[in-house]
Amino acid sequence: MHLEERFIISVQVGKVADVGAGPAGLRRFVEAAAGTIRGEGLDAALLPGGGDWLVAAPDGYARADIRYTAVTADGANLYVQGTGLIELNEATQAALTDGRPSDFGDQYARVVFSVETGDPRYAWLNTSVFIGEGRFREDGVIEYVVSAVR
Repeated sequence: MHLEERFIISVQVGKVADVGAGPAGLRRFVEAAAGTIRGEGLDAALLPGGGDWLVAAPDGYARADIRYTAVTADGANLYVQGTGLIELNEATQAALTDGRPSDFGDQYARVVFSVETGDPRYAWLNTSVFIGEGRFREDGVIEYVVSAVR
């Protein structure tokens, strides 16, 4: 098994809504106000309505539940779903509260992505498992470098 870098997901953070503390932890919705998915043979824009439904647990990690829809430059519709862990350490807190950037090694931010489409031009997305490593950019963008697991 090896990893093959395939694309980058860049998400402009929009509104944040705290649901509050429940049995699993603090539940928060982070809107994807805009964004792109770009890589070799893939150029798409995120559509409104997507985001990350996070649960911040007492163990210092947030469980990500990411759902985006996107449309490619040539008109194919994509559904992107991700689950993973984001370490809520000092670097993550500074990025979320002060907008400070972080690099990939500053926190553990890993998400397993799946992508679905009915467009035969992008059928390869349906049969791949992807893993993304995340970081925070200073412009309010969360960026995932996404690799296919081969």
